[in-house]
Amino acid sequence: MTTMELNAELFHQLSYLADDETYMQKVMAFIKNLVIQKTQQENMEYITKDELLNGIKSGLQDVKQMNLSEAKTLQDVINEL
Repeated sequence: MTTMELNAELFHQLSYLADDETYMQKVMAFIKNLVIQKTQQENMEYITKDELLNGIKSGLQDVKQMNLSEAKTLQDVINEL
C-alpha cells in the first residue's frame, strides 16, 4: 500500500471509533507511543565499524602491555577465596 492509501485506510478505520471517546484516547496513546519509538530510533547513535575495531585493538594492546609477572594464576585466586 502507498502512504496515501494507508492514510485513507487509517482515517476510514478511525471513523468507526470517532464517536467513542475511550477508544479515541486509546488510539491517541498508541500513536504517541509510536512517535516516541520512532524519535528514539532516529536519535540513536551507532558506533561505526572502525570505532569498534579501534576499541578492540586498544583493548588488545592493553592486555599485551600488562605485566604478566603481576598477573595472578587461577590457583592464587582460589587460594585467596
